[in-house]
Amino acid sequence: MELKEGFEKRYVESGGLECPVCHCQNVSAGPLEPDGSTAFSNVVCRGCGSTWTDVYRLTGIDNVEVSK
Repeated sequence: MELKEGFEKRYVESGGLECPVCHCQNVSAGPLEPDGSTAFSNVVCRGCGSTWTDVYRLTGIDNVEVSK
């Protein structure tokens, strides 16, 4: 199924907290599966049963502690 224009943007802007199909906030994400600088997580909506894959990209680092 192709999502209507703007659904992906709305999903990303919501922080992935609601289903891009039915807008239910009862979504469950699986573990992150890294692949280089990208990681993937399979997600399911417990409201309508839709599934999709979240895509994460490395954008920076934080809290670096250098050992002596």
